[in-house]
Amino acid sequence: MGKIIAYSMVILILAALPVLSASAKKSESLVGGDEVIKAIDMLAQKACDRCSSGSLIACERRAVVDGIYEYNYTFSMGSGEFDKIGIHRVVKEIKPWEPVKTKIGVMMVPGDLTDFRTMYMLSAHPAVLGAGVVEPNHSLAIYFAERDVGVWGIDLRRSCIPSYYPGTDTPYCTHPDADNCSFMKDWDMATQLSDLQFATKLAREVRSHNAQKRGDIFMLGTSRGGRLTYAYANAETQQPEKDLKGIITMDIAHKFDPTAEVSYCENYLDNSTCTTISASDAACEEYQRFESLASDGIYYDGEGMSLKELAHLATEYPDYCYVLPGFTNIEVCELTLSASYLFMPPPPEMTYYHYCTGTFDVTGHPTGLVYTNFSYMMLLASNMVSWQSVAYMLDDLAIVCNCSESPYDDHLSEITVPVLYVGGENGFGGYGNYTTTLLGSDDVTIHIVPGHAHVDILYADNAESEVWNPIYEWLVDHQK
Repeated sequence: MGKIIAYSMVILILAALPVLSASAKKSESLVGGDEVIKAIDMLAQKACDRCSSGSLIACERRAVVDGIYEYNYTFSMGSGEFDKIGIHRVVKEIKPWEPVKTKIGVMMVPGDLTDFRTMYMLSAHPAVLGAGVVEPNHSLAIYFAERDVGVWGIDLRRSCIPSYYPGTDTPYCTHPDADNCSFMKDWDMATQLSDLQFATKLAREVRSHNAQKRGDIFMLGTSRGGRLTYAYANAETQQPEKDLKGIITMDIAHKFDPTAEVSYCENYLDNSTCTTISASDAACEEYQRFESLASDGIYYDGEGMSLKELAHLATEYPDYCYVLPGFTNIEVCELTLSASYLFMPPPPEMTYYHYCTGTFDVTGHPTGLVYTNFSYMMLLASNMVSWQSVAYMLDDLAIVCNCSESPYDDHLSEITVPVLYVGGENGFGGYGNYTTTLLGSDDVTIHIVPGHAHVDILYADNAESEVWNPIYEWLVDHQK
């Protein structure tokens, strides 16, 4: 009962935010307005004295594009410095501080190495606006909000960790005083699901409090965020109160078909080194790599930091060959996007797995991307989340690995809500279809985007027509 009361209090706080803010500060942008923050913080802390879920510590309101606004709330979820999450709400406003009523609500879960803004609002990211690379509204969250969909999103705890240790140029988790980011030791899948549940229940209750269509909400997750979405729906089957009206997963497999194989080469210039392995066994090898890190007392994965540094080299020294002999820094970035499998420890996740579909000359040098603006992808890399939890990665990989049992796939047959799976042909693509056959839902839609790769489906120049609009139409069809 205490948690229910706490949720109710925080919902009232969030619902009252426009009114409080309008009277306290007549500004188009609110970042830490003292009177507002103090009033909200006092009420939130009082509410959360009776719960262990979260307490509001900061809020922000900013104009995005053409009448679209973003509210960003930061919640403390524990005693640690980085035990925080962000909850975002993206809305069209009737007038300042008064969002439109929406029939459809969507909670959007980011995938690997990203937060909500980077994954679903990159075109309007504060670090990207003004770059002139794409139109400011070229993002899925904005596309939804423009069509009166109530958009919500979460920043997982990893988003709060800085890239560099304060006062140094040393990557944070590698600094001696960071203790291998041991605070992430227990940031496992259960932690992510608990934080996501808090965010989802807040979104549902705010929608209900504002007399919108209904409290039920759709959940959309991309890449590893899609696997988190499946895990959420799996756990919810055992709960008396259901949050989800439907789920949308984008370019991910929660379970692999036992017959699915991955082809790869130790040396892609030598066919004699090429072989195949079952997709699940490939996931097991990746699981074992992360298990070795944990055994060695390494609790972080720094792939995001590496990609950010690579993007920096390509931006600042594009024509130098610092990383790969015979290839300029900018060509290495193009290869990382368009021949991603070359940079993955064998065996890679998928056969010839790409982030983006690209083109190459006769010498094997990259010549560009087919669907997505390369400069836009450099901005994506530059704004990635730097660190991820090894504990979370282990729990995630255990789902698709056949060498380890997982509690996050044991009730898939009891998931009966409508399901939409969207895959990129050159990403996970059809590998993600099998999961849908394990569900109990009799309302499953599969949409594979021809030619597109893992990242293309969100950021391609034609993403609106090929991906976003089909998702929106599915939501409209399922809103009742």
